Amino acid sequence: MCSILGIVSTQKIPEVLISKTPEFLNATINRGPDDQGSVVIDNQVYLGSNRLSIIDISPSGKMPLKSLNGEYWIVFNGEIYNYIELKKQLTGHGFRFKSNSDTEVILNSYIHWGEEFIEKLNGIFAFLIYDKKLGKIVAGRDRFGAKPLYFCRNKNLLFFSSDFTILKDILYIEGKPSWDYSALTAYIQCRFVPGEKTVLKEIFKLQPAEIRIWNLGDLSSTSKQYWNPKFEPIPFNQKTFNEKLSLAIRRTSVADITPDLLLSGGLDSAVIAAILHQQGHKKVQTFTGAFSNPDQILDMSEAASHITLPNIDERQSAKTVAEHLNYKNESFVLNPNFTLATFWKMQKILGEPIASPNALGQYLLAKALKSKTKLLLSGTGSDELLGGYKELYFGGGTHSLKTKRDPSVFMNAFSDFDKGTLPPLKFLKKEFLDLDYLNEFTTKSMKLFPADKYPNELLNQLTFFEMAFALPGWELDQSDRLFMSQSIEVRPAFLENEFVDYSLSIISREKDGKRPLKRSAQGILPNSIIDRPKYPGLGTPHEVCYSKWFNEAVADLLNEPLDIWDKKELSIFSKQPKKDWNFDVLYRLIYLQQWAKHI
Repeated sequence: MCSILGIVSTQKIPEVLISKTPEFLNATINRGPDDQGSVVIDNQVYLGSNRLSIIDISPSGKMPLKSLNGEYWIVFNGEIYNYIELKKQLTGHGFRFKSNSDTEVILNSYIHWGEEFIEKLNGIFAFLIYDKKLGKIVAGRDRFGAKPLYFCRNKNLLFFSSDFTILKDILYIEGKPSWDYSALTAYIQCRFVPGEKTVLKEIFKLQPAEIRIWNLGDLSSTSKQYWNPKFEPIPFNQKTFNEKLSLAIRRTSVADITPDLLLSGGLDSAVIAAILHQQGHKKVQTFTGAFSNPDQILDMSEAASHITLPNIDERQSAKTVAEHLNYKNESFVLNPNFTLATFWKMQKILGEPIASPNALGQYLLAKALKSKTKLLLSGTGSDELLGGYKELYFGGGTHSLKTKRDPSVFMNAFSDFDKGTLPPLKFLKKEFLDLDYLNEFTTKSMKLFPADKYPNELLNQLTFFEMAFALPGWELDQSDRLFMSQSIEVRPAFLENEFVDYSLSIISREKDGKRPLKRSAQGILPNSIIDRPKYPGLGTPHEVCYSKWFNEAVADLLNEPLDIWDKKELSIFSKQPKKDWNFDVLYRLIYLQQWAKHI
């Protein structure tokens, strides 16, 4: 919905920083081209925002927003699905409102309920609140990490931004920031850095489901994790599942504009389309992207267990769904043969290094959709919640549902979805290799699921792992940045609080094969869509390895490698024929190489 920029000082904010805030704010104007605002409060707090107007599109929703008594300020990025219900409660407690925005509901909720208010929010969000009365800065992020928020401290100054690159640029004012080698190791192993760290020592991420409070006097902080997933199995009921799913889609489509849909042709987005139609949304536009020259795939189970293969053209399946519901469908043929400069633009949009192979397709599709829509629903989160990634982690065939005890089982599978033979960490010099952070984070994430108590719940254990790893740090982060760069908000319809809580209560045996979702589609979608095999979304085509921009990036990696790379291992790799390249691993290397030099 918006971008956030914040500067907090224990003393007066230096004028040189204030003079640069328009430049910093304008750097994220695409996240919110409808309105821009900023304020300096008491010489110690700067708040800035770019706004994408979706709820209360009138000027009364302008940010930064001040409370009626003048004691509280807020900047906010995201959407609160239950803001109308919360507003009714607050009105009953005597609160008055000057807008119809969800932003003001958040601020008044904090004023009334204090820090615990965040547990009442159902939505995707990141916010900064300045509490003048208590001299506090309060920052919070949604349960799943759908909206980003970075922070860093430099002496007596604290900085916040929706954009990693802005904080990096701020740090460069006083000197070059430094690598965090434990985070760098995690990036090369995972394709991104999970958890609170980033590849730079000085910059951190507010965590999903975290509320953190800074004291304005000395910038000391306290933090609380206000939500963790819980597995409390109850008897499954298909009718209840259908009702919860329908409610989730109704809630995530709340807006003062018409929601549209990313329609892949797969089951997840097709179900959203059908339920939207049932709920009376007759003018929904659907959008589909596919690379040219699709790969010929014979083994569908093999296709589901890769992330870089295959490249499937799903436009016909999407068209089938759209025609069945009488929805308009616009499809786009994407060409991966762009320039290296275009690749740098994509990297700058992503900010923090995220070497996700399907980012190429999402970036091109987002660019194609600019000015065509402002709000899209997506099926992100369905596979994590309903067991859709079993094949991706464990390959085709029949699997036991017994839980795992060793964290490395999930981590190794996660690092090598394509079942290759090229360990990515071999390319990092030994003196820079530091696995402590990743091992600690993985172990902590695994402990969230009570595997000893529930030994036959592999799919739910995998859900917990995915919600700690790939969902916030890769899928949601990537989607938000790429589409918001084109002034488009993407809402993950399955990641609505009540539906998530219910999905976490379904035992693995019931989830296997995504049966609840397939049953919910019976009678509202064609069987050809319900029974269709799962494919990777916008898989990267083989032809990328032969494109000019990619080969320029590979040549730069081999001829002018960063100091962190092991030149001997790069030399051995360079002698391999292209047909033997592991694109997933190579992409991580060239991504970081180009990022470090150009972003």
